[in-house]
Amino acid sequence: MYAGQTGEDFKGVLPTDGDYTIRVYLVRAAARRNETSNYTLTISVTGKALAPLPASKDALIPGTHFHASAPITCVPYIEKFREKKVQQCEAFVIRRGFDGTATVEIPQGDSFRRRILFVKGKPVASDTQDPMTFSRKDDVTIVTFDTDERYEIPDALIFGG
Repeated sequence: MYAGQTGEDFKGVLPTDGDYTIRVYLVRAAARRNETSNYTLTISVTGKALAPLPASKDALIPGTHFHASAPITCVPYIEKFREKKVQQCEAFVIRRGFDGTATVEIPQGDSFRRRILFVKGKPVASDTQDPMTFSRKDDVTIVTFDTDERYEIPDALIFGG
């Protein structure tokens, strides 16, 4: 969740539980000039994590913490720097209830995953500060980010069934 290089604040819902890394850096050009910068870092997290459903209530994919996976239609983030093309991505879900509350993870390459938090069937947060919008088509939620990223996520993945 990139806040930028001009001192913006990050405020939002974290899309998944776990460990987060905060990196503070000096932009490359300034570092090459041996410049320094003063900053203040204040961190607070409020609320409680949305617990995943236990395996006794919703089976897990063996050897993982995911409840299910499905191929979805997407234009992934990694295509941001290349010609955008619609393709198939594998999406994984951690269900946090049977009411459509879940975290969807879409792996992209070896080290990057897009995470989208759904609450009661609607996407409410992601791991990017790029503006997120969504629309519905039949039983699919189409999540779009300003970078032309797009994910078509079927209700069956979110709700189970």
